[in-house]
Amino acid sequence: MDDKTSFFIDDVHVLPSKNQFVRGDACVTVQPKVMGVLQYLAKHQDRVVSAEELISELWSGRVVSYGTVPKCITSLRKGLGQLLGDVEIVANYSKKGYQLLIPPKYSRDEVSLEVKLSQPSAEKSGAVVTNWTLLGAALCLLLCVGVVVWWWTSPSYHLEKKHKTVFAERRGYTNETGLERVAEPHPDNQHVAYIRDNVDLTNLEQISSRLVVRNKEGREWDVDEIPGMWFLLEWAPDQSQLLAAEVRRSRNKLLTKNFYEAADYYYAIYVYDLDLAKGSMRNKKLVSRWQGRLFSASWWNDSVIEVVARQGVNGTNKRYRIDLANNNAAVEIRSPSSTLTPLASAVNNGMTAVAYDNEHKALIEIYDSDAKLVTRSKVEADQVNLSWIPDGTGVLVFADYEALFAIYLDGEIQKIDFLKYKDHVAYRPRFSPDGQSIYMTEKKLKSNIWNYGLEGENKQITENDTYNFKPQYSANGEKILYASVRNNQIQIWLIVDGKEKQIVEVEAEKIRDIVWLEGDEQFLYRADDEIFIYDFVKNISRKLLGGAKYIQPVDWRDTDKQLVVIKRSDNQANIWHLWPESKKEIQITFGSVGAAIALDDSVYFQYENKPGLWVSRPDQEEPVMLSDSFPKNAKILQVTAEGVFYIVGGGCRESDVFLFEFATKTITPYQERNIPFIATGDFHNLKGSLGRQCYVAETNIIEYK
Repeated sequence: MDDKTSFFIDDVHVLPSKNQFVRGDACVTVQPKVMGVLQYLAKHQDRVVSAEELISELWSGRVVSYGTVPKCITSLRKGLGQLLGDVEIVANYSKKGYQLLIPPKYSRDEVSLEVKLSQPSAEKSGAVVTNWTLLGAALCLLLCVGVVVWWWTSPSYHLEKKHKTVFAERRGYTNETGLERVAEPHPDNQHVAYIRDNVDLTNLEQISSRLVVRNKEGREWDVDEIPGMWFLLEWAPDQSQLLAAEVRRSRNKLLTKNFYEAADYYYAIYVYDLDLAKGSMRNKKLVSRWQGRLFSASWWNDSVIEVVARQGVNGTNKRYRIDLANNNAAVEIRSPSSTLTPLASAVNNGMTAVAYDNEHKALIEIYDSDAKLVTRSKVEADQVNLSWIPDGTGVLVFADYEALFAIYLDGEIQKIDFLKYKDHVAYRPRFSPDGQSIYMTEKKLKSNIWNYGLEGENKQITENDTYNFKPQYSANGEKILYASVRNNQIQIWLIVDGKEKQIVEVEAEKIRDIVWLEGDEQFLYRADDEIFIYDFVKNISRKLLGGAKYIQPVDWRDTDKQLVVIKRSDNQANIWHLWPESKKEIQITFGSVGAAIALDDSVYFQYENKPGLWVSRPDQEEPVMLSDSFPKNAKILQVTAEGVFYIVGGGCRESDVFLFEFATKTITPYQERNIPFIATGDFHNLKGSLGRQCYVAETNIIEYK
């Protein structure tokens, strides 16, 4: 039995040669390694197979992360689950491994069918051979004619790929740790431009950012330094000009945006004329200023820059070309085959790749130099980063959930695996000009959770060297839940009387939300795109909802199995009531909601960028405004019978805690916080704030070879 032998799991036909699961007319395609894991588990279905054994057998000689096997198992369960429904397929035995619970069935029906078709009966063999020979000759002639016609009438992208898609080595590019990011390899394959930041949270006026060029021998040249922050870099085709964009939140300071506020930034786009041989700058020119959002910039030619940008807070993303030879005039470029909103673009030798927003999927279109469509593909992502593969065979696409793809001119899509850590954030990959390595920026997350007491006493809750996040008080304030990344696995921990206990180990890339329910016996959590409920009495997690990447849990009402959520769609966030079992849905708000917290089956919330506090009660058809003086873009932390506790400001520049009293509809200070740079995760009116101290995360440039 070879690696391409098909088999059955229940009544699902597993086709390793095509990496597909088939049941009737339904078909699910999986990654090759996911299929490999299933084949190995099927082959050894009579025993438990450890993760170490799977890595040894399927990834021999490769460097893989701790989460590789759990991720494959999750994909395997999802793939088969789409066809088999809610059936336990693979058992996970803690600290032991995995076992396929459904015995595989290997069938020879396909082989028998092939034999029957290839061996006609003796009585008719002569006639059959004659007829099939004539028919075969005719079909062959038609096929040859068709091939010739296709050859002369269709674009001929006979791709000669001169780049790697498998990378076994991972190393730091500069061999330093600090604040280095956004590597932009020079076309000569001898130099790399990148950004090195200098950030001091205690003095935001002193933030600075350096533009650095480094050669193969490791010698560095500081091209320029600004009292702000560089945003992106791009070499021109002439190999001497470097585009660099500076970003600020306001004209004077670089600060985070306010809670729930639409991002509005100021950009300055510069072009540097550099002499790399001498390590000197010949000229620096400001070519454009922009207010709103800048998403991408690339060179159309040596004197024209293409950008995807939005003007102002309420503008729409558009493509523009800035003509450096014509007083830097910016002209809007309309896409030839799409009316969708552009997300990013990248240009290479007259060919343009554009990503469009298509209902939480990025539609990638590639046009030739005459603006004719070459290929069209879809990637599940809200935002993408685009860059051309150096050999011109396609584009490198990085999705916002840290997935990397190569999309080729002939329409092929290939996923590129790289070593991921769940306490790292990777972004902006770029191929080296020889196609043999990829440069990527990684931000390393690390934080401990603190309790900021009501009387000014501050106590560290977690004491480890990992990434701890999403802290939540129980209703009585005596217990604390939080998420933590340890050994590259995401876990949820419980603290009672100062003692820690692991509750759940989550097979996911991210924990997005944790919501402790009233009564303290259950909590909700969202892992990747699934919402679960954990029961402390039964000590089990149960999935409530899938497809929840854009659905934030707020409350669970066990009496009628109702899930209250904030659902995001078309840049709007609204409160919905969902009944997962019956698939019933009711939209409660129509606008865009910021924070929302449940108490006694009521949901208290605020609309984004508008003052006022609202409540949605089960006995009322529509939400009711409680106050029109409640400050806009407040972050609601807790609701009690007394009132609403909240803060204003933005990330790492939060206010004190205030109380809006229901009885008097007045606002009074409740907790003065003597720590200037904190990020609050939760609040309890008897215990104080739970959060972390703000810090500047370490960022490094990683080279995959």
